Amino acid sequence: MNDLIELTNKLQTVVTSVGADSTLDLPLITVVGSQSSGKSSVLETLVQRDFLPRGSGIVTRRPLILQLVTLPQTDALEYGEFLHIKDKKFYEFTEIREEIERETSRLAGGNKGISRMPIHLRIYSPKVLNLTLVDLPGLTKIPIGDQPNDIEKQIRSLVMDFISNPNSIILAVTPANSDLVNSDSLKMARQVDPEGKRTIGVLTKLDLMDAGTNALDILSGRSYPLKLGFIGVVNRSQQDILTNKPMSTAIEAENQFFQQHPAYRSVAAKCGTQYLNKQLNTILHAHIKEKLPELKTKLGQLISQKQQELSQYGEPTVSTDPLHRGPLILRLLTKFSNDFVAAIDGTSSEMSTKELCGGARIYYIFNNVFGQALDAIPACANLTNHDIRTAIRNSTGPRPSLFVPELAFDLLVRPQIKLLEAPSLRCVELVYEELMKVCHSSDTKELLRYPRLHQRLVEVVSELLRERLSPTSSYVESLIAIERAYINTNHPDFLGAAGAMANLETESKKKKKETKRRHRQSPPASFDLTRPQLMNGHLRSDQGDTGSVVDEPSGESAPKDSFLTYFFGGAGKNERPALGSQEMMTKAQYAPPISVNSMMENEMVPDDSLVRLLFASLLSPGHRLAKLGVHNPLWDTSFGVVSSSGVSGAGAGAGAGASAGAGAGAGASAGAGVSVSSSSGDGGVVTLGAGGMAVSIGDGAVSGVGADDDAECPIYENDLPKIIKKFRQENLNKLLSPVPPLSAPKTIVIGSRKSQLALVQTHIVRDILQSTYPEYEFDIKSMSTTGDKILNQALSKIGEKALFTKELEIALEKGTVDLVVHSLKDLPTVLPGGMFLGAIMERENPNDALVLNEKWKGHTLATLPAGSVIGTSSLRRVAQLKRRYPHLKFIDARGNLNTRLAKLDDPEGPYSGIILAVAGLVRIDKGDRISQILTSSDSLHAVSQGALGIECRESDKDIRALLEPLNHQDTRLACLCERSLMRTLEGGCSVPIGVNSRLENNTLWLHGLVSSLDGQNVVEHQDQVDLAIADTKEKKEQLAAQLGQAVAEKLIEIGADKILAELGHH
Repeated sequence: MNDLIELTNKLQTVVTSVGADSTLDLPLITVVGSQSSGKSSVLETLVQRDFLPRGSGIVTRRPLILQLVTLPQTDALEYGEFLHIKDKKFYEFTEIREEIERETSRLAGGNKGISRMPIHLRIYSPKVLNLTLVDLPGLTKIPIGDQPNDIEKQIRSLVMDFISNPNSIILAVTPANSDLVNSDSLKMARQVDPEGKRTIGVLTKLDLMDAGTNALDILSGRSYPLKLGFIGVVNRSQQDILTNKPMSTAIEAENQFFQQHPAYRSVAAKCGTQYLNKQLNTILHAHIKEKLPELKTKLGQLISQKQQELSQYGEPTVSTDPLHRGPLILRLLTKFSNDFVAAIDGTSSEMSTKELCGGARIYYIFNNVFGQALDAIPACANLTNHDIRTAIRNSTGPRPSLFVPELAFDLLVRPQIKLLEAPSLRCVELVYEELMKVCHSSDTKELLRYPRLHQRLVEVVSELLRERLSPTSSYVESLIAIERAYINTNHPDFLGAAGAMANLETESKKKKKETKRRHRQSPPASFDLTRPQLMNGHLRSDQGDTGSVVDEPSGESAPKDSFLTYFFGGAGKNERPALGSQEMMTKAQYAPPISVNSMMENEMVPDDSLVRLLFASLLSPGHRLAKLGVHNPLWDTSFGVVSSSGVSGAGAGAGAGASAGAGAGAGASAGAGVSVSSSSGDGGVVTLGAGGMAVSIGDGAVSGVGADDDAECPIYENDLPKIIKKFRQENLNKLLSPVPPLSAPKTIVIGSRKSQLALVQTHIVRDILQSTYPEYEFDIKSMSTTGDKILNQALSKIGEKALFTKELEIALEKGTVDLVVHSLKDLPTVLPGGMFLGAIMERENPNDALVLNEKWKGHTLATLPAGSVIGTSSLRRVAQLKRRYPHLKFIDARGNLNTRLAKLDDPEGPYSGIILAVAGLVRIDKGDRISQILTSSDSLHAVSQGALGIECRESDKDIRALLEPLNHQDTRLACLCERSLMRTLEGGCSVPIGVNSRLENNTLWLHGLVSSLDGQNVVEHQDQVDLAIADTKEKKEQLAAQLGQAVAEKLIEIGADKILAELGHH
């Protein structure tokens, strides 16, 4: 029997230690009861030792999973062990009580709030039977003191989670001196166990029932039937506890009570703590035995799932063995490149069914996005009739124009061709971005097993893609420039002047027929007698209802006149109506001849239409400009694509070359990548996009990610070391391997505040950038911010969120500086439009520190005399420390670090100590001044405290590329999580918000707190997220942000909204 329970206890410990307790419901006994029902006394009597916290109100504020283990030796020493404290045995049970209180306060805080995170305690004693119990917070109805308003809802939800486990036994504790129908524990037990099959009732305080009453009907099962029955117990009274009445004496007194009581004498053998202990042991054993087949099946499934998941991480290998290191790296590189090529070719077995990706998305970008972007540009975009006429006039000089000047045509068409450049370059960028996504998603769990190797491999491939981006973009620009440099009007598909005029004449005839048809159907309209009309090359002046044609030739000898002869002229001057003749001028009905300029002014010369036709002809898909490749029907419109395949080939060629190169880099044969065109133009694209990639990646990938004698080997299953501190200077460039953008400025200006700490932090960033990019110059421009100027007011009263960043961001927006270094905690969680958080660097210790005046050296906050003055400018610190150390006085202390330290050291000053950030003191080399580092139980730190954030312009892609290697992924995840919480709560300097986050084994934890200004009303919540389910950096960041939002929403749910609303009125 004991072996079965002991095995379950061990299994409980294992699943808890690996974080799988929520996936496997193990049999255990869940203790439920209202406050002061005697629940804790029952447990202590079972253990026969005092070890649980006691007091008024709610005492049990975290679930306590209690495992009792029988020691075979009767004289063996009793001791306890906590799962969260490794390899430490507690032989003093008072220390066990203190540790429970300490661990409870660490997560649940000191305000009588509760936490769902359980405490695991195992007690070894010869006096106990093997049991596994869970002590839950007592059910309550009304919040007392500073308890949250929804404390009842929180506790009931917590209790319901545990008793809903179908494998649990419910131990419902009810005091006998209260009406059974009002028992909260039995009521909740019935909700999840309506038939009472797994509920056992315990009646306490039988000795406190009114005289003449008893609970015999309940104990015998007549009043409230339960399959497991009711057991009556008599615990120690409060007086017995205060006088430390021995447990053995109390148990003996309990037995005498049942044996001597006239009502209970008949059931005495089935009452008392000793019977309860044996009964629980028997019931639990039978329950485990009943559930064992089901547990075995579930456990087998979990083991199978984990083994399958484990197999994805590859074979066990001795990664430190040089003999295995090389083949392992080559195998992982080959797998990476195969996955990359498979994503491009569409042969990946893990292809998404939700969205286009890889080669399919590149095809979509090329054929749909790019095609639609070109279709959206009309041939004469941004070109009005007035522009056409003006260009014709300017190109003819002082002479009137008889023809459309070729110079004017070239002048007009070149800007139109230039319009194709922007969508073409955007196509290249989209393909590059998709390839970068493929690069970051082409990782396996086996590769992720070696984070250092994975990061270097991604860096090498990303840099190779970046190297191809600039030449490909330049090639596209060259294609556009070539087409603009020479306008080929000799191409057979180009309409030319005659073809254009023929089209115009055809259209003119159609319009004239349509006009005549309309005139036959409607009365003639009146015309302006003074305005000449042009019809079929003649000047016409309408007289009254019937106009006559002026100088209309008659007879067969008259030459056939038309719009074409009118525009290009006849044999002599008199035949050119545009110039006029002496005979015409002498006629009575003579109308003044119309010059080309006057015709254009009156919109009668179709030069603009002619030019538009020529544009459509020149830019049609059949023209020589389109010979570079793809002939897409989508582009067979009036505005065909000048570089329909040349530009597109460059965009997709960049992707094809990169994918082919990445495949070749690991020995995979990917051919030429994605084939998007077939003409000679594409050969140039592929040459620029992929030329030499196979060789460069083949050598660069191995040399970039392979270990050598001077650098740390990437085949280690641990986190990346700190960039600067653990890598030698000569390896820094190799680790970051940056390729500076060609268009980046040679001198980059870094903005900073003028305080010493801000300048020190900026110099840290400047030095890293300078060593990483020696070809650039990095200057620092310092300036004062609003927070630096206003020193006579508390931060919370200034009413400005961007106290220490606004002026810097204005300079950044104006281009005075290129990037700005901030203490990330000063940077608002919502950045101004156009701003971007380019990098979050590795975090220093985020905790707060106590710095004491010399005369108080050796003290801590707890040991300082009552009334000692502590200076701080943070409402967050004041609110938390007031609650923790009510004997101290906290006043505002503004100024930079050196100013505040000077105020502390002033012999006449009021301060016994000041609270500062550990990170700031360390960075200005004042770490020796720290007297005490405050733990999270003293004060949760500020959002993003200890981290440096680098802000730049969102549109400045060159600077963003420079900053990317400075990101520290673990710090970025933690800070994004914390900033998400702050953003959801809409907090700032005027709100006491504290956080504590940690990232362990791919699990991100966040503990959030919101407090009133006096620290009396505090709400806290902690939650976690498993980042292992995310396979990309972007998805991990999204999960981190979601965790921060979830914790903030929970804080609001449990009362933070009321605190924030009250603070808004201050």
